[in-house]
Amino acid sequence: MGNRWNSTSWDEFSRKWNKPVHAFLLRHVYAPTILSYRLSKTSAMLVTFLLSACVHELVMVVVTRKIRLIPSLCLDVPMLKFIVIGCIFSCSKLSKFR
Repeated sequence: MGNRWNSTSWDEFSRKWNKPVHAFLLRHVYAPTILSYRLSKTSAMLVTFLLSACVHELVMVVVTRKIRLIPSLCLDVPMLKFIVIGCIFSCSKLSKFR
């Protein structure tokens, strides 16, 4: 499962949280989005995140038999902000060391 509690960024934590889901999304959504549709890495990450959020909501609807968009919007949108902020800081740190 990985030592997710010592992660230094949000995206590292989310990758370590559920490795099978991360591997599936990387192989079947993220990489094909970049290769087939010629999107940037940031756009491919956004597409992957949105697809993951939609599937998560579908699972929750099936399990609870209720459609609740407000909780998902309240939780998923701020999470996307953390991912983008984490990417900005990690990219700026990497550029300083080059």
